[in-house]
Parts: sequence; C-alpha cells; structure tokens
Amino acid sequence: MKVLIFITRQLCYNSGRYFAQKIGKALQQYGCECEYCEIPEYAIPAAGTEIAQPASLNSNKKIDQSAEELLDQYINKKYDAVLDFNSKLPRLIMDDDSYYLDNIDAPFYNFILDHPLYHHTTLSCKLNNYHVFSIDDNHCKYVRKYYPWIKNASQINLGAEQVAEGDISKKENNILFMGTYRNPDVYMQLILQSKDEDKCDMLSMIDIITGNNEITIENSRKQ
Repeated sequence: MKVLIFITRQLCYNSGRYFAQKIGKALQQYGCECEYCEIPEYAIPAAGTEIAQPASLNSNKKIDQSAEELLDQYINKKYDAVLDFNSKLPRLIMDDDSYYLDNIDAPFYNFILDHPLYHHTTLSCKLNNYHVFSIDDNHCKYVRKYYPWIKNASQINLGAEQVAEGDISKKENNILFMGTYRNPDVYMQLILQSKDEDKCDMLSMIDIITGNNEITIENSRKQ
C-alpha cells in the first residue's frame, strides 16, 4: 500500500508534523509505503472569517506559488490513501472548478482533532471519496448526520508516547489541562444576530450546558 500524508497545519504546539510522523511510522510497520508533503502554514489561505463559508466563496484566493508547485506534483497520481490533519485541502478548487483532492486517485482521510462544527468549511466540500477520522464517537455521529456525502466517520482514540502506571490518587502534583482560549463574545455576537428560531435554540443549548457539566453539546440539542 502507498499512502500520501499531508501536513497543511502545524496545529497547537506544532504537533502536526509529530502526528504525521507517528502515523507514518505505524503504517510502515504494517508494510505501507508513506510519502510526506508539508505545506508552509500560511501558504494555503484560511477560510478568512470567524464563521464557516462554502469553499466556492474562497476559490478566488490564491495559494503561494511554492505550495502550488508542491501540490501540482500529485495531480493524477494514484495512492491507496491520502491523509491530513484538520486539513485545508478540501477547500482547494482547480481552474476547472473541480476539487483538488478529486484530481488525486485516492480516498481522502481528514483526521479532525476538534469538534466538527469548527471544520464546517471543509466538511461541507462534497469530495468524491471523503472519509473522516475523529477522536470522539459523538463527533463521528455528528459528521454522519450533517455531512451525509462523507462516506465514513471512524473514531480513533488518542494514544500516548509512554504509558505510566500507578495510583493517580497518590500523585503529589495537581494536573493542569491547557486549552486554547477563544473569546466567547465573538460567538455570542454571531448568535444574537441569527434568526430568532436559531438564536433561541443556541441560547437554550448554552443554558443547558452551563447548568450540567456532564452533558455533551450533541445531547444538549435533544433536551
């Protein structure tokens, strides 16, 4: 098997290359031949807004020439799989209005490391052979429900470099979980500008989630 692994984002803590190399190493242990292509972080334009947009609205944005030359070399080539993490690639559109990834003879696997709602721009692209990996089963169900053109959404649990054994209750130090902060005011303004029905739904979900720290976003919609 021959697998092409893209790195189009470095992700938090510059972990994009790390994930790619670890998955590539694991695939090679199963006899797969892995090829890597790293695109500079800002060579492919982002969606350009705080909210998701269809790929067609960003099709007039130009990628850097160096990135275009890297990407061009894979057109019309055949692989058993193409893989990327939180990928920007689904939004790339060719001069003939076809998706770039549809010009590579391979299924595309987008390994999404966040909730899918943050990746609506790329998930909404109706590629011919689109698959998703996610770290959460609820996220997989979300993708299957709202993006039916995606052929499959599969959960892959997060791994670890090393496994430490012991009784966690006896640890001397507290554990600090770091998170990426986004100003909630930006999203609240967008919610308040939404249609009345959508606004009521979203505000209701926020009330439910803040009142019950064990409920998921998906289940809050069912209340």
